[in-house]
Amino acid sequence: MSEQLMSKAEVLDAMKRGHNDFVMIVFDLDEAKMTAAGPYPDSDWTLKDTLAHLTACTQDMISRLPGHQPIPFPVEAKAGESWDSQVERSNEYYYQRDKDKPMAQVGTEFDITYRQAVGAVEALSEGQVADRAVQELIAGNTYEHYAEHLGYIADWLAQQDATPLRNKAELLAAMQQGHDKLLAALDGLSDAQMTTPGPNPHSNWTVKDTLAHLAAWMQAMVKRLPGGAGKPFPFEEQAGEDHDHFVERVNEYWYQRDKDKSLAEVRDEFEQAYRQLADAVASLSDAQVADRAIQYRVEGNSFGHFEEHLGYIGDWLKQQEQPHISKADMLARMAAGRDELLAAISNLSDTQMTSPGLYPDSDWTVKDTLAHLAAWMRAMAVLMPDGASKPYPFEEQPDESEDHFFERVNDYWYERDKDKPLSEVRSEFEAAYQQQFAAMEALSDEQAVEPTHIKEHLGFISDWLKQQAQA
Repeated sequence: MSEQLMSKAEVLDAMKRGHNDFVMIVFDLDEAKMTAAGPYPDSDWTLKDTLAHLTACTQDMISRLPGHQPIPFPVEAKAGESWDSQVERSNEYYYQRDKDKPMAQVGTEFDITYRQAVGAVEALSEGQVADRAVQELIAGNTYEHYAEHLGYIADWLAQQDATPLRNKAELLAAMQQGHDKLLAALDGLSDAQMTTPGPNPHSNWTVKDTLAHLAAWMQAMVKRLPGGAGKPFPFEEQAGEDHDHFVERVNEYWYQRDKDKSLAEVRDEFEQAYRQLADAVASLSDAQVADRAIQYRVEGNSFGHFEEHLGYIGDWLKQQEQPHISKADMLARMAAGRDELLAAISNLSDTQMTSPGLYPDSDWTVKDTLAHLAAWMRAMAVLMPDGASKPYPFEEQPDESEDHFFERVNDYWYERDKDKPLSEVRSEFEAAYQQQFAAMEALSDEQAVEPTHIKEHLGFISDWLKQQAQA
């Protein structure tokens, strides 16, 4: 820690910044990376082991703060043993104790312990925090400890990523190019196009909403860079909360805050946020810019983020250019999609129909896919004009994103249907198709839409069948 003592508010801010910096890098990684050995040159610890280690050290720190009962060291000091040696043996004790815990448990314990640490420091008086020994204890077991391990993690991730680091001028140039590319794509769009829902496949956001979203994340990034001030997010991550769900709640909060702003106001705020971030990056030292973790964050909240949403906007604009589909064409394409799907799986055995491996991010089988498609066809039939029932098994929560809501709906239907026999699922698929087809026959030409759901899953099935053929 620095020579100058900090106030309690400054200590808490340093803890929160260190935690956020660590979480924003580590919690974006999948479980395979979290449980792979490699981040440390002198041990087989994984990132999961690191979380458990940080948790143990933070728990020990809390017990040694004023007003708490210290936890006895897990190993006794040997005669003549150095402090570093005793710490190493303690770390090994905790590692052996925690190494077999599941990833979900380790993540939850890390998050809960961090919240406990914040609460314990908040309970201290200003006089207690002004003790240098207390500040060194807190720093060494929270934000400085996070930064120490984040250095190893960033180096290890850099080895996995062959992308060369940019210098400051190159990073600023990439930001400017991304900014200009985004604005060029929007140039010429009418106010009506800028405020029409559709560009994001996961929500009803408009292009205007997307600009506000990008601006909000750039503003948060300014606060999270070295030298930044203020809280980057409107609220804290809840204990045990999935990080993706936290991000979804933040996005929804910002959307509700900004959705009624005028287009001119949103454009101005986007430009201001971009300029603030560019100025903040320009003020960083060369050493700070050379930190891969900082480069990841800057890219992910500027030109990388622009490119992600530009893809959605580009696809949407192409759809706008395509002629509107007629009802007759819609029904013909529905029938063709169903026939193509059934033909693709017609020769599969029951074993193949019920074997996982179809999707890279789930254990769904072809049978599960049929049940999933049937559930959505029934829901869409209900949503058609004159539908009398609710299409979903529960309501969307007030602060929940549409994407997260649909994930919960899919999980609910999967758990409901996964143990049904194959013959029952096939029958329900056919009945649901006929139900949706009849409902869509009642639509007008103006209400006709392109049927894409079967086609989407047929792509996964076709790829999987090719892999089976090559095996």
